[in-house]
Amino acid sequence: MNFAGAWNAARIALGYDAVEQPTKRRQSSTNLRSEDAELTSQKRKQLVAQSNDLLRNFSIARWAVGKHLDFVSRFSFASQTKTPFDYEFQSRMNEWMEDPKRCDVRKQHSFYDILRMTEARAVTVGDHLLVKVQGQRLQQIESDRLRTHDAGPNDKIVHGCRQDGPGATVAYQIHKRGRNGSGYEFQREVSAENCLFHAYFPSERSDQTRGVGLITAGVNDFIDAYEWADIAKATEKARAALAMIFRTTSGEGSLGNYTPVGNGKYAVKLGRGPFSMELEPGDEVEFKSSNTPAGETVRFFSGCIGFALKSLDLPLCFYDETLTNFFGQRAQFILYIESCKSKRLRLRVNVLHPLTHWLRACWVASGKLKLPAGVTSTTLGKLPFAWRPAGIPWWNPVQEVTAQLMAIRGGLANYEDVYLEATGRDWFEDMLRLKEQQQFLVDNEITLDPSLAPAMAAFLVGQQQQQDNPLNGLPIANSGMAV
Repeated sequence: MNFAGAWNAARIALGYDAVEQPTKRRQSSTNLRSEDAELTSQKRKQLVAQSNDLLRNFSIARWAVGKHLDFVSRFSFASQTKTPFDYEFQSRMNEWMEDPKRCDVRKQHSFYDILRMTEARAVTVGDHLLVKVQGQRLQQIESDRLRTHDAGPNDKIVHGCRQDGPGATVAYQIHKRGRNGSGYEFQREVSAENCLFHAYFPSERSDQTRGVGLITAGVNDFIDAYEWADIAKATEKARAALAMIFRTTSGEGSLGNYTPVGNGKYAVKLGRGPFSMELEPGDEVEFKSSNTPAGETVRFFSGCIGFALKSLDLPLCFYDETLTNFFGQRAQFILYIESCKSKRLRLRVNVLHPLTHWLRACWVASGKLKLPAGVTSTTLGKLPFAWRPAGIPWWNPVQEVTAQLMAIRGGLANYEDVYLEATGRDWFEDMLRLKEQQQFLVDNEITLDPSLAPAMAAFLVGQQQQQDNPLNGLPIANSGMAV
């Protein structure tokens, strides 16, 4: 038998390694079910409680979720019709978003806070519901308040979501919390058309109805790290309580008893600053110290944190900046921003875009917004707008601006996209503001030195090149590259 034939025979005999279960490996269940069936109502309740406790008590988990929100849930709104309608629409949107009395049914949170809470709940417990109520306000419904109520034999209700034949959610069954916050009471069923449902599906299952938090895969690793840190701190406190041991030898030289601090003839109180002690002949004092936690234990703790952060796509160097250099940090940052793009898109599709269409239609119907010329109520939905993520500051302004200008000259980029990535603002709007500022200088006969900016840029470039040069101070030949 030739080599190819032998290899094919061996491959047929081996099959798939993934289904060959060793005796020490946990056997996977062959009962294939939907994710909604895997996570029953009771298990979902336990998962929500566990995630909430983790964020309450473990600072690293709270930091990780907060860092995710900083990059994913910060947006600014811009209308893009390039008509006076933009100024009126943006002004009304900003007023609505900033005033809790306008956007929150409880009159407690601005829309920026509501958006952050919505993303936070979806990341930690799976999903979050926003109900559109009269007066263009939003009511937040947390995940555990969506529960099945009074399902008949012909009803198809999955964890509080009523579905039609193909499986689309047509209504949500909302419960309120019982007295003293315990238990649930059915409140009402709300049509899906009046709701904004934001959820994550980390298992990428097509028949899944309720969401599962991204942090779920890292919960156990977070708990391991939290418990280890708690035990390590308790151990060090116990050692600190026995900070010194007195050793006494008898007259014959035999080893006597060990006496802890505060017992026997020596009572020592360790306060702030230096102190002195007088010992009797033959007595010694020994200060206890430890080299714990050991290096391997610290690496285990770091590994648990790293595994947990991966559930949010956060690199470990965000938590411990000493793990890599500047360029490593920059590379990890770029990869992380790429992972944020799909999450931002999900937030736009689930919340921001349908919310904008709803508000705009309500304001036009009530006469609070006047449509541009040629636009009717039937074509209102086609008016362009954008929700822009927060800009990312330049790491090295001189070099990055120079590279971006070169890309624009070469047709590889444009002013609007470059400006948006760096600032999160509308390039057209800011250019109009710049025009107004320049006209103001002319009208008021104010003259600025036009040569100052190029001179400063050249100086900064030279300073940066000297800092980046590992052979600083030595003569270097001209590379011929223009800045």
